[in-house]
Amino acid sequence: ASATDNRTHDHSADCLPGQCAGDIAERHSILGGATGILGRALHGERTTPDGVGRYVEYERGLIYSTAGTGAWAVWGAIRDRYA
Repeated sequence: ASATDNRTHDHSADCLPGQCAGDIAERHSILGGATGILGRALHGERTTPDGVGRYVEYERGLIYSTAGTGAWAVWGAIRDRYA
């Protein structure tokens, strides 16, 4: 089966609606994915306690994201300090 986005004249949309990777998944991929610095995800995206952002915890760190800041990874001594 083939999935095609017919919304654009030249079919150049980056991905189909609902199937685009979020900014957390993109940051994780940039950092090497499951074999990178953070390792594999321990859970899916969750809302931060203040309700403003989202985060995912990985084996060796976290990625937080808000609309204002985008996605940022935290690991190592900085993560340990704020854990």
